[in-house]
Amino acid sequence: AKIVDVARRYDAKVLLDSTGLGEPILNELRREGKINVEGLVLTNESKKQLVEKLSLYLEQARITLPDNEVLINELEAYSYSLTKAGNVQYSAPSGMHDDCVISLALAARDLPTHAKVRSNGPPISSVQYATFKLLSRQEKQKREFEHQRKQRRNIDSYR
Repeated sequence: AKIVDVARRYDAKVLLDSTGLGEPILNELRREGKINVEGLVLTNESKKQLVEKLSLYLEQARITLPDNEVLINELEAYSYSLTKAGNVQYSAPSGMHDDCVISLALAARDLPTHAKVRSNGPPISSVQYATFKLLSRQEKQKREFEHQRKQRRNIDSYR
């Protein structure tokens, strides 16, 4: 009921993760009707697109973050790994959640590419710091992966 009330008050579109437990919520919101609601099933590819767009928007200071310690911590811890097939897979570290990261990414998904949205969050330098940490961690992981790949090639070439 609260989601419906807020969506009606602001004439807002509701976009939610309809994977797993989100599907019944999506169905309930559709039953209550008269709001614009869309579900998105998160696959590895859709999550990758969401997170990469969010990362770009943060890096370009197109959005700022609310003053929310949980969100900042999730963003700083968020990382990716490469599957054996070489695909990028984004996730929170084991034992942590990514609910706030995904919520922010869903909120940013439909922003126009020229939008610049500000909130009552921390100054841009805090956003840039969190983004820098996220991007730095990703870059470090890429370098480590490439180093491991080269080592495997070197070992294979000696066999």
